Amino acid sequence: MQRKLKRISSLLVFLTATSAGLAQEAIDFQKDIEPVFRTRCHVCHGPQQQMSGLRLDRAQDGLRGGYSGPAIVPGESSKSR
Repeated sequence: MQRKLKRISSLLVFLTATSAGLAQEAIDFQKDIEPVFRTRCHVCHGPQQQMSGLRLDRAQDGLRGGYSGPAIVPGESSKSR
């Protein structure tokens, strides 16, 4: 579980760095981020299963979060789980 949280945290830091202008080139969600979600997150938080009520294969569900509240807060990695 800790390894999974570290991977998700790293992804969120990456996303936040991009929005803060720290990345060198523009990030394309479908090309750069979605494949990571598909391979790392969708098994537990996808269309077949939503552990803790969190579903990450649809943007609106990912932003809404799960039983513990929002998991992704755009532009605010410190507030993102």
